[in-house]
Amino acid sequence: MNADSRQPLSPGSASWSALQFAGLDLVAPLAVGLGSSSRYAMVLGNSRALWPRFLAWLAADRARLELDHPLNDYVASKVNSALAIAQAAEGFKTLAIDFDHTEPVVDLVGAAVAAGLLWRAPTGLGIHPVFGPWVALRARVVFDAPPPNDGQPAPPCRACDTRCRPALSRLKALSSEAELRQRAAEFIALRVACPLGSEHRYDDDQTQYHYTKDRRLLRSTVERMRIQTP
Repeated sequence: MNADSRQPLSPGSASWSALQFAGLDLVAPLAVGLGSSSRYAMVLGNSRALWPRFLAWLAADRARLELDHPLNDYVASKVNSALAIAQAAEGFKTLAIDFDHTEPVVDLVGAAVAAGLLWRAPTGLGIHPVFGPWVALRARVVFDAPPPNDGQPAPPCRACDTRCRPALSRLKALSSEAELRQRAAEFIALRVACPLGSEHRYDDDQTQYHYTKDRRLLRSTVERMRIQTP
C-alpha cells in the first residue's frame, strides 16, 4: 500500500503507528461492496512481532492473565485505540469492525487474499510473501471512505513444490478424538513444512499458545519474564 494521507491507516500516520507499536504489523486495503456503495476496508493481522508486545501488556497488569480470552482482549483494545486516533486526528469514521473472534464470522483469509496480503496455499493456509505461514489475521475494518485501487503482488506459492501436502495428509488422517496437543502438533507441522518465511517463525511459546490457548503457558512465560527482568 502506498502512503496516502487521504487513506485510513496509511503508513506513517498516527493510527498506523499505533498498530505497528502493538505488533499488529500487517495492514492491507481492499474494497468491500459493489459499485457506488463500495467502501474502503483494511485487513489487520500480525507476524511474530505481536507476541512480545502482548506479553508486556500482560506483565504490566497480571490481572489480565485471568481474562477469559486475553489475546482477543489485547487485540481489540489496540485496534479500537488506533481507530479512535484515525477518527479524531485523521477524520476517518469506522463503519464496521469484524474481529476473528466475534460473530458473525467473516472469512478473513478470503479478505486477505482479496487484498493481496496473503495467498491461499494448497493446504488452505494463508501465505504471506515475506512471513510465509507465520502470520495471524485479526480483523477487517470498514471505513466511510472510497475504495482503494492498489494492485496485487504475485502469488508466493506459484513456484513451490507443495512440500506441505504430506503434512496436510497427516493432519487429515487424525481421528476426531485426537488429543488437542496432537492436533496442534500436526497444525504446527503444516506451517513448518512451508519453505517461505522460516526465519520469521513464531517461537515455541507463541506457536503453542496460538493453537492451544493454554493460559498456564502465559502465566509461566510472564513469570519467567519477571524473574529475568533486573
